[in-house]
Amino acid sequence: MFGIPYDLIDTPLIVTSNNPLLANLPSNKLIHYTFLFNTFMMMNLFNEINSRKLGSKDYNIFASFFNNFLFLVIVGG
Repeated sequence: MFGIPYDLIDTPLIVTSNNPLLANLPSNKLIHYTFLFNTFMMMNLFNEINSRKLGSKDYNIFASFFNNFLFLVIVGG
């Protein structure tokens, strides 16, 4: 998936090596899981911005976007 090859069952998350320069490198499986987690977090951020207006006639989600300081702190955090 996404051009990242690995075996779903047998691939460890961390590749260990005897060489100190190459010790504890992330495997392709860990890179793929990180990519999927970041995609999920970006979807949550978009949903947070999109669902801040709940009225039936509130079509512009960016209207008065900078008026709510607590919302900006949460999105910025």
